[in-house]
Amino acid sequence: MNVLIAGGTGFLGSRIVPVLEQGGANVTILTRKQTNPVDAHGRRYVCWDGRSIDALEKEICSAELVVNLSGASIGAGRWTAKRKRILRESRILTTHAIVDAISRNSPRPSVFLNMSAVGFYGECGENPVTEGHPPGNDFLAVLCREWEEAAMRAAAFGVRVLIPRMAVVVATGGGVLPRFLLPYRMYLGGALGPGTQWFPWVHIDDAVEAILFALRTVTIEGAFNVVSPGRVTMMEFATSLGQALHRPHFFRVPAWMLSLALGEMAQIILVSQKVLPQVLQRHGFQFQYSPLQSAFAEVFSK
Repeated sequence: MNVLIAGGTGFLGSRIVPVLEQGGANVTILTRKQTNPVDAHGRRYVCWDGRSIDALEKEICSAELVVNLSGASIGAGRWTAKRKRILRESRILTTHAIVDAISRNSPRPSVFLNMSAVGFYGECGENPVTEGHPPGNDFLAVLCREWEEAAMRAAAFGVRVLIPRMAVVVATGGGVLPRFLLPYRMYLGGALGPGTQWFPWVHIDDAVEAILFALRTVTIEGAFNVVSPGRVTMMEFATSLGQALHRPHFFRVPAWMLSLALGEMAQIILVSQKVLPQVLQRHGFQFQYSPLQSAFAEVFSK
């Protein structure tokens, strides 16, 4: 299989690419950075600005699978008006360009996988959340909804569209978890916000395997939640993290302080989302790391 990946050098992409190659895929990575056209592993790199459709067409015409993992980091800085524009354009404009390039080609890819996040749901309180739950109305929820709508346009051209709604990924090489670690290493760890909010998470290995499982399972289409069935509150997440690090976890950062420090971005931590992986489980996917303690044990054993 020929696979074209935007965002293949990022946190998640760098984990997915080797697994695809082990399965025999020929991978081409779209990158904004100038680099050698072929690396030591035989991977092809094609420079792309995230906008130009013409530059994509010849790559897409030979791809059976297109994967879009691109997008500026949600947690890299305060959500100023400028930052919001960057977050939006790096996702939605890029996705529109890919779908437009797909529409111009024949034959077309059989599958288009476009990333999203559980931020789609916004604040959900105590209610269980499955893939049929409506979107929220905060900034992140609206961003995810528009991002998904841009990707779903590809379905009109006979392409199977997959949209993994990703939870917080438990891994030390990137993502959100490293941001939690510093307070614990300073013996100041604890829950963020009230602690009672449901906090969706997934181990990095399960995240990668869930995506590959969806690619192989032709009956899965549209959005599916990539989140561990081992549901926890923020307090339980903080307690387990402290135990895994052998650090105290009795401090708590109040919501007002998070809002003061992070502004609107604090909603990532403060919203309550009891998200269930209904689609994956209905199709028989087995999570390797369901109890949070087992996920932390594996991550911190390396």
